[in-house]
Amino acid sequence: MGLTIAGTSHKQATPLVPMSWLDWSHDGDEYIGGEYRVRLLAPRRWEILHRDSHLAYDPSLRSALAEAEHHHIERLRLHDLKVWGAVLAASILLSGIVELTSRTIDMWAVPILAVALYAGTSAVVRLFAAATRNRFDPYRRRAPWEPRAWWKG
Repeated sequence: MGLTIAGTSHKQATPLVPMSWLDWSHDGDEYIGGEYRVRLLAPRRWEILHRDSHLAYDPSLRSALAEAEHHHIERLRLHDLKVWGAVLAASILLSGIVELTSRTIDMWAVPILAVALYAGTSAVVRLFAAATRNRFDPYRRRAPWEPRAWWKG
């Protein structure tokens, strides 16, 4: 949902940030979206704050909102890289532990190795998707406005 100009009805409202990752709201000279705040300090001087710490200055409102959106998207991407890297490391560690503890392929080791193989393979694919920023990769994080798969509702 994009930010709308104050004083307009819902039918006439024009979104300032179409297809936004953050749900922006307007409060005086400030625009608040998630953990971000964009406020007017002086004419043509907008300050971008993230968790009440200074992020950047920008000459226009639109570019300040776009900068906050970009920062948010990059934070999500870095989070995905950390999570999928940890899943990959955990699956390698789990399969290594199972290999060291069992001298032969035991019945208890087969399901654990299958789970580790699935989790590791899935993590490699998703880690690659987050690292390359490929917009056509089916394993990337979906934007809020993009349609979900039919089985996810």
